[in-house]
Order: sequence, then structure tokens, then C-alpha cells
Amino acid sequence: MFSKSDCEQCKLLESAVKNLTLQGEPTFCKVMLDEGGLSDMKLEHKWISNIDILPFNVLISRGVIL
Repeated sequence: MFSKSDCEQCKLLESAVKNLTLQGEPTFCKVMLDEGGLSDMKLEHKWISNIDILPFNVLISRGVIL
């Protein structure tokens, strides 16, 4: 999930996902767009800079969007 620290909808979604009862443990990754350290990731994956609606959810495997 791509998020920002002031995104209330992102916080609600994260809470809902964490409270799901699922078989097995899903891998959940949250990328905070308003925190530093993403320049390499944004250069490698140009589509990240076009995210304009949050929360933005995407399935990625080995750097490729599924």
C-alpha cells in the first residue's frame, strides 16, 4: 500500500487489513510517500510518481506489477 502520514483513509484500510482472519500470513508492505529514501525506487519505477489517490494498492512480485 502506498500511503502518506496524514492519510486517514490509509490508516483505516491498514487497520482493516491487519484485523482480517486469513489462512496463512499475508505479506503487507506500506510505502510512505512523504518519507525520505524513495528516490531510487521512484527512478526505477516511474509510475510511483504518478500516484495521486491514496491509499493506492498494488500487487508487485519481483519488481513487476501483477
